[in-house]
Amino acid sequence: MKKKYLLAVLIFSWIITHQANAQQVISSAGNFFENSAGSISGTVGEALIATHITSDKILTQGFHQTYLYIVGIEDINESLTGIEVYPNPAENFVYLKMNHFEGCSYVLYNMNGSVLHRNAILGETSEIDFSYLLPAVYLLKVFRDHEEIQSFKILKY
Repeated sequence: MKKKYLLAVLIFSWIITHQANAQQVISSAGNFFENSAGSISGTVGEALIATHITSDKILTQGFHQTYLYIVGIEDINESLTGIEVYPNPAENFVYLKMNHFEGCSYVLYNMNGSVLHRNAILGETSEIDFSYLLPAVYLLKVFRDHEEIQSFKILKY
């Protein structure tokens, strides 16, 4: 009887020890406190969960996800809407190319959210002057009938 009890206690202890070591959290905020009496830690946010990526789709598990924008400043940005912005990074000019430009406009913002330039899109390719801007990251938003259809982060060097 003692052997079964001892074996059960050892198995239970092993399970508890290994489960405690396997738990990890990646959170958006938290802290850790320790003194001579012990320690305590706390987290705020969502734990890291699985993300599956294919060539044209991204599926991420989560509690609350509204819109997901992935913008690479190294690439020519093209979306499902057929809008291209190039070159990126830019020096003096950025070109905005889109096939269906009727009723469209763009607004250029700095990273503080201030409007630097706005204009209607009158043709398939629009030239946007960046020569007067300081080197930084800028946000270019494209609108159709006052509704945002796409945004781009543009690096000015």
